[in-house]
Amino acid sequence: MTDPDTPRGGPLVGIRVLELAGMGPGPHGAMLLADLGADVVRVQRPGTLPADGRPADQQLRGRTIVEADLKSPAGIATVLDLVERADVLVEGFRPGVTERLELGPDDVLRRSRRCRATRTRTRACVLSYPCRPATRPAARPCCPRADLAVNP
Repeated sequence: MTDPDTPRGGPLVGIRVLELAGMGPGPHGAMLLADLGADVVRVQRPGTLPADGRPADQQLRGRTIVEADLKSPAGIATVLDLVERADVLVEGFRPGVTERLELGPDDVLRRSRRCRATRTRTRACVLSYPCRPATRPAARPCCPRADLAVNP
């Protein structure tokens, strides 16, 4: 949670970022945006915050946290309302998940011409193998040049 008594500054003051909680580079990127002054709102599953309402993970610093169940119509409506006030939507789900939830880039643009959806992926599809985590050990067995493709 952000501390309202702390003055915020930086080159991104005035930019509103909506982060759909996930794993991988999304949370880290949103933290950096918040550190640079952006107003970051993180949407995460209900019941995942400690009792005092403050996240224990320091990587979640500088954010306002909103709980919403993305599998319910009310949760989707909450996110779409937040999209209308956001400049950027950051998500890191598997391919097709946001489209299935009706929160994909096209859905975001229909709701707000100002908001741009960005995707952060931690998975790589190499050759005809199914998507695997984009780390060198996972990619190396299926493609000898995977180090170049995954980590240029």
